[in-house]
Amino acid sequence: RKAIAARKYDVSNALKKKILTVKRQIMQEKRARPEEDESVTADRLKEFQKQIDMMMEAAKQSLDDLTESVSASFTLGTAYHKCSLKIYNGSVVDFNPEPDVGAIVCWTNECCDITIDDSGNQIIERGGINVEADIASLPPITSTQWGDAKCGTGNAVIVGPGNYENLRVPCVLLAVGPLPSSRNMECKLNDEDRLHYIEIMMRSCIRSSLVLAKHSQLQAIAYPTLTTKVTGEAYETTLRMGLRIIAEEAKYSDLSHVHVVAASENEAKILIDIAQDLGLKQD
Repeated sequence: RKAIAARKYDVSNALKKKILTVKRQIMQEKRARPEEDESVTADRLKEFQKQIDMMMEAAKQSLDDLTESVSASFTLGTAYHKCSLKIYNGSVVDFNPEPDVGAIVCWTNECCDITIDDSGNQIIERGGINVEADIASLPPITSTQWGDAKCGTGNAVIVGPGNYENLRVPCVLLAVGPLPSSRNMECKLNDEDRLHYIEIMMRSCIRSSLVLAKHSQLQAIAYPTLTTKVTGEAYETTLRMGLRIIAEEAKYSDLSHVHVVAASENEAKILIDIAQDLGLKQD
Protein backbone atom coordinates (compact mmCIF):
# COMPACT_ATOMS: atom_id res chain seq x y z
CA ARG A 1 0.00 0.00 0.00
CA LYS A 2 2.90 2.33 0.77
CA ALA A 3 4.31 1.65 -2.71
CA ILE A 4 0.93 2.49 -4.30
CA ALA A 5 0.67 5.72 -2.30
CA ALA A 6 4.21 6.65 -3.31
CA ARG A 7 3.41 5.95 -6.96
CA LYS A 8 0.29 8.13 -6.77
CA TYR A 9 2.43 10.91 -5.34
CA ASP A 10 4.94 10.46 -8.18
CA VAL A 11 2.15 10.64 -10.81
CA SER A 12 0.69 13.81 -9.25
CA ASN A 13 4.10 15.41 -8.90
CA ALA A 14 5.02 14.60 -12.51
CA LEU A 15 1.73 16.13 -13.71
CA LYS A 16 2.48 19.31 -11.77
CA LYS A 17 5.90 19.58 -13.38
CA LYS A 18 4.47 19.10 -16.88
CA ILE A 19 1.79 21.75 -16.36
CA LEU A 20 4.42 24.21 -15.11
CA THR A 21 6.50 23.48 -18.21
CA VAL A 22 3.52 24.26 -20.45
CA LYS A 23 2.86 27.48 -18.51
CA ARG A 24 6.46 28.56 -19.03
CA GLN A 25 6.08 27.87 -22.75
CA ILE A 26 2.95 30.05 -22.85
CA MET A 27 4.76 32.93 -21.15
CA GLN A 28 7.77 32.61 -23.45
CA GLU A 29 5.54 32.59 -26.53
CA LYS A 30 3.69 35.66 -25.23
CA ARG A 31 6.91 37.61 -24.66
CA ALA A 32 8.32 36.58 -28.03
CA ARG A 33 5.20 37.74 -29.94
CA PRO A 34 3.75 40.78 -28.07
CA GLU A 35 1.89 42.07 -31.14
CA GLU A 36 0.61 38.74 -32.45
CA ASP A 37 -2.84 38.66 -34.04
CA GLU A 38 -5.56 37.63 -31.54
CA SER A 39 -6.80 34.75 -33.69
CA VAL A 40 -3.28 33.30 -33.90
CA THR A 41 -2.89 33.67 -30.13
CA ALA A 42 -6.22 31.90 -29.62
CA ASP A 43 -5.09 28.99 -31.81
CA ARG A 44 -1.84 28.76 -29.87
CA LEU A 45 -3.69 28.70 -26.55
CA LYS A 46 -5.97 25.96 -27.87
CA GLU A 47 -2.90 23.88 -28.67
CA PHE A 48 -1.51 24.40 -25.17
CA GLN A 49 -4.89 23.49 -23.68
CA LYS A 50 -4.89 20.31 -25.75
CA GLN A 51 -1.49 19.39 -24.28
CA ILE A 52 -2.78 19.94 -20.73
CA ASP A 53 -5.92 17.88 -21.43
CA MET A 54 -3.77 14.99 -22.67
CA MET A 55 -1.63 15.20 -19.52
CA MET A 56 -4.72 15.18 -17.30
CA GLU A 57 -6.15 12.18 -19.16
CA ALA A 58 -2.92 10.20 -18.83
CA ALA A 59 -2.61 11.08 -15.13
CA LYS A 60 -6.24 10.12 -14.46
CA GLN A 61 -5.70 6.76 -16.17
CA SER A 62 -2.61 6.11 -14.04
CA LEU A 63 -4.27 7.12 -10.76
CA ASP A 64 -7.47 5.18 -11.46
CA ASP A 65 -5.53 2.02 -12.11
CA LEU A 66 -3.13 2.18 -9.16
CA THR A 67 -4.45 -0.71 -7.09
CA GLU A 68 -3.08 -4.06 -5.97
CA SER A 69 -0.88 -5.79 -8.52
CA VAL A 70 -2.36 -8.25 -11.02
CA SER A 71 0.04 -10.92 -12.27
CA ALA A 72 0.31 -14.21 -14.13
CA SER A 73 3.21 -16.42 -15.22
CA PHE A 74 3.64 -18.44 -18.40
CA THR A 75 6.27 -20.83 -19.71
CA LEU A 76 8.01 -20.27 -23.05
CA GLY A 77 10.72 -22.24 -24.75
CA THR A 78 11.61 -25.38 -26.60
CA ALA A 79 12.52 -28.91 -25.62
CA TYR A 80 16.06 -27.67 -24.92
CA HIS A 81 15.42 -24.39 -23.12
CA LYS A 82 12.70 -22.94 -20.91
CA CYS A 83 11.97 -19.28 -20.22
CA SER A 84 9.36 -17.90 -17.86
CA LEU A 85 7.21 -14.95 -18.91
CA LYS A 86 5.62 -12.92 -16.13
CA ILE A 87 2.98 -10.23 -16.71
CA TYR A 88 2.01 -7.70 -14.04
CA ASN A 89 1.30 -4.01 -13.52
CA GLY A 90 3.88 -1.70 -11.99
CA SER A 91 7.13 -0.06 -13.03
CA VAL A 92 10.30 -1.57 -14.50
CA VAL A 93 12.39 0.37 -11.97
CA ASP A 94 11.13 -2.07 -9.33
CA PHE A 95 12.34 -5.11 -11.31
CA ASN A 96 14.46 -7.43 -9.17
CA PRO A 97 15.97 -10.33 -11.15
CA GLU A 98 18.03 -11.76 -8.28
CA PRO A 99 19.71 -14.19 -8.20
CA ASP A 100 19.94 -13.71 -11.98
CA VAL A 101 21.75 -10.84 -13.68
CA GLY A 102 19.21 -8.70 -15.49
CA ALA A 103 18.36 -5.46 -17.26
CA ILE A 104 15.41 -3.16 -17.67
CA VAL A 105 14.27 -1.75 -21.00
CA CYS A 106 13.53 1.93 -21.50
CA TRP A 107 11.65 2.99 -24.63
CA THR A 108 13.20 6.23 -25.84
CA ASN A 109 13.99 8.38 -28.88
CA GLU A 110 16.97 8.35 -31.24
CA CYS A 111 18.83 10.86 -29.06
CA CYS A 112 18.40 8.48 -26.10
CA ASP A 113 16.88 11.31 -24.08
CA ILE A 114 15.09 9.26 -21.45
CA THR A 115 13.91 12.36 -19.59
CA ILE A 116 11.04 12.76 -22.06
CA ASP A 117 8.63 10.71 -19.93
CA ASP A 118 7.96 9.59 -16.36
CA SER A 119 9.44 6.10 -16.81
CA GLY A 120 12.77 7.47 -18.00
CA ASN A 121 12.88 10.05 -15.24
CA GLN A 122 12.30 7.30 -12.68
CA ILE A 123 15.30 5.43 -14.08
CA ILE A 124 17.46 8.56 -13.69
CA GLU A 125 16.15 9.14 -10.15
CA ARG A 126 16.75 5.53 -9.09
CA GLY A 127 19.97 4.98 -11.06
CA GLY A 128 21.62 8.23 -10.04
CA ILE A 129 24.50 10.04 -11.68
CA ASN A 130 26.15 6.85 -12.92
CA VAL A 131 23.31 5.79 -15.21
CA GLU A 132 22.85 9.39 -16.38
CA ALA A 133 26.57 9.69 -17.17
CA ASP A 134 26.66 6.34 -18.99
CA ILE A 135 23.72 7.33 -21.20
CA ALA A 136 25.30 10.73 -21.93
CA SER A 137 28.56 9.02 -22.95
CA LEU A 138 26.93 6.86 -25.64
CA PRO A 139 28.67 7.65 -28.95
CA PRO A 140 26.63 9.60 -31.53
CA ILE A 141 25.88 7.95 -34.87
CA THR A 142 24.70 11.11 -36.64
CA SER A 143 23.74 14.72 -35.96
CA THR A 144 20.13 15.90 -36.21
CA GLN A 145 18.22 19.13 -35.59
CA TRP A 146 17.15 17.66 -32.23
CA GLY A 147 20.70 16.76 -31.19
CA ASP A 148 23.07 13.83 -31.63
CA ALA A 149 21.31 10.58 -32.52
CA LYS A 150 22.75 7.63 -30.61
CA CYS A 151 20.45 4.81 -31.69
CA GLY A 152 18.35 4.37 -34.81
CA THR A 153 14.66 3.47 -34.81
CA GLY A 154 14.22 -0.29 -34.58
CA ASN A 155 17.44 -0.76 -32.61
CA ALA A 156 18.64 -0.84 -29.03
CA VAL A 157 21.80 0.13 -27.14
CA ILE A 158 22.95 -0.91 -23.69
CA VAL A 159 24.58 0.93 -20.79
CA GLY A 160 26.35 -0.93 -18.03
CA PRO A 161 27.24 -3.02 -16.24
CA GLY A 162 27.41 -0.34 -13.59
CA ASN A 163 26.52 0.51 -10.03
CA TYR A 164 23.17 2.17 -10.54
CA GLU A 165 22.35 3.02 -6.94
CA ASN A 166 18.70 2.08 -6.25
CA LEU A 167 18.14 0.11 -9.46
CA ARG A 168 18.42 -3.64 -8.87
CA VAL A 169 19.97 -4.27 -12.28
CA PRO A 170 23.47 -3.49 -13.56
CA CYS A 171 22.33 -2.73 -17.12
CA VAL A 172 19.74 -0.59 -18.89
CA LEU A 173 18.65 -1.28 -22.47
CA LEU A 174 17.55 1.80 -24.43
CA ALA A 175 15.24 0.83 -27.29
CA VAL A 176 14.00 3.19 -29.99
CA GLY A 177 10.57 1.93 -30.94
CA PRO A 178 8.11 2.91 -33.67
CA LEU A 179 5.78 4.58 -31.13
CA PRO A 180 6.40 7.46 -28.71
CA SER A 181 6.97 6.32 -25.14
CA SER A 182 4.39 8.91 -24.06
CA ARG A 183 1.72 6.53 -25.46
CA ASN A 184 -0.21 9.41 -27.02
CA MET A 185 -0.11 8.47 -30.70
CA GLU A 186 -3.35 7.71 -32.51
CA CYS A 187 -3.55 4.93 -35.09
CA LYS A 188 -6.57 3.71 -37.02
CA LEU A 189 -7.24 -0.01 -37.27
CA ASN A 190 -7.67 0.30 -41.02
CA ASP A 191 -4.21 1.90 -41.41
CA GLU A 192 -2.57 -1.38 -42.40
CA ASP A 193 0.67 0.22 -43.61
CA ARG A 194 1.28 1.99 -40.31
CA LEU A 195 0.43 -1.11 -38.27
CA HIS A 196 2.77 -3.18 -40.42
CA TYR A 197 5.55 -0.63 -39.87
CA ILE A 198 4.91 -0.67 -36.11
CA GLU A 199 5.14 -4.47 -36.04
CA ILE A 200 8.35 -4.63 -38.11
CA MET A 201 10.11 -1.95 -36.04
CA MET A 202 8.89 -3.36 -32.72
CA ARG A 203 10.22 -6.81 -33.58
CA SER A 204 13.51 -5.29 -34.67
CA CYS A 205 13.82 -3.43 -31.33
CA ILE A 206 13.03 -6.46 -29.23
CA ARG A 207 15.35 -8.70 -31.23
CA SER A 208 18.14 -6.12 -30.95
CA SER A 209 17.68 -5.94 -27.16
CA LEU A 210 17.84 -9.74 -26.88
CA VAL A 211 21.07 -9.86 -28.90
CA LEU A 212 22.61 -7.28 -26.56
CA ALA A 213 21.36 -9.27 -23.57
CA LYS A 214 23.05 -12.41 -24.89
CA HIS A 215 26.36 -10.62 -25.49
CA SER A 216 26.19 -9.18 -21.96
CA GLN A 217 25.34 -12.62 -20.49
CA LEU A 218 22.08 -11.43 -18.97
CA GLN A 219 19.50 -13.94 -17.78
CA ALA A 220 16.48 -11.67 -17.21
CA ILE A 221 14.85 -8.63 -18.82
CA ALA A 222 11.86 -6.47 -17.91
CA TYR A 223 9.99 -4.74 -20.76
CA PRO A 224 7.50 -1.93 -20.18
CA THR A 225 4.62 -1.97 -22.64
CA LEU A 226 4.73 0.23 -25.74
CA THR A 227 1.36 1.07 -27.27
CA THR A 228 -0.67 3.63 -29.12
CA LYS A 229 -3.01 5.94 -27.18
CA VAL A 230 -4.87 4.05 -24.44
CA THR A 231 -8.21 5.46 -25.53
CA GLY A 232 -7.48 4.90 -29.23
CA GLU A 233 -8.92 2.13 -31.40
CA ALA A 234 -5.54 0.43 -32.04
CA TYR A 235 -4.53 0.26 -28.35
CA GLU A 236 -5.27 -3.43 -27.77
CA THR A 237 -3.95 -4.32 -31.23
CA THR A 238 -0.53 -2.80 -30.50
CA LEU A 239 -0.59 -4.24 -26.97
CA ARG A 240 -1.18 -7.71 -28.42
CA MET A 241 1.48 -7.12 -31.05
CA GLY A 242 4.14 -6.29 -28.47
CA LEU A 243 3.36 -9.26 -26.22
CA ARG A 244 3.27 -11.72 -29.13
CA ILE A 245 6.64 -10.50 -30.44
CA ILE A 246 8.27 -10.68 -26.99
CA ALA A 247 6.96 -14.23 -26.51
CA GLU A 248 8.08 -15.35 -29.98
CA GLU A 249 11.56 -13.84 -29.69
CA ALA A 250 12.20 -14.77 -26.04
CA LYS A 251 11.26 -18.38 -26.74
CA TYR A 252 14.52 -18.89 -28.66
CA SER A 253 16.69 -16.62 -26.51
CA ASP A 254 19.11 -17.56 -23.73
CA LEU A 255 17.02 -15.78 -21.10
CA SER A 256 15.59 -17.52 -18.07
CA HIS A 257 13.05 -14.83 -17.21
CA VAL A 258 11.18 -12.14 -19.14
CA HIS A 259 8.86 -9.70 -17.42
CA VAL A 260 6.27 -7.61 -19.25
CA VAL A 261 5.31 -4.69 -17.04
CA ALA A 262 1.92 -3.13 -17.73
CA ALA A 263 1.17 0.52 -17.02
CA SER A 264 -2.03 -0.25 -15.11
CA GLU A 265 -4.04 -3.02 -13.51
CA ASN A 266 -6.49 -2.99 -16.41
CA GLU A 267 -3.65 -3.25 -18.92
CA ALA A 268 -2.20 -6.23 -17.04
CA LYS A 269 -5.59 -7.98 -17.18
CA ILE A 270 -5.82 -7.36 -20.93
CA LEU A 271 -2.29 -8.72 -21.45
CA ILE A 272 -3.04 -11.85 -19.43
CA ASP A 273 -6.16 -12.45 -21.54
CA ILE A 274 -4.08 -11.94 -24.69
CA ALA A 275 -1.42 -14.40 -23.46
CA GLN A 276 -4.09 -17.02 -22.84
CA ASP A 277 -5.61 -16.33 -26.26
CA LEU A 278 -2.18 -16.77 -27.85
CA GLY A 279 -2.06 -20.24 -26.33
CA LEU A 280 0.82 -19.55 -23.94
CA LYS A 281 1.18 -22.19 -21.25
CA GLN A 282 0.15 -20.69 -17.91
CA ASP A 283 1.93 -21.85 -14.78
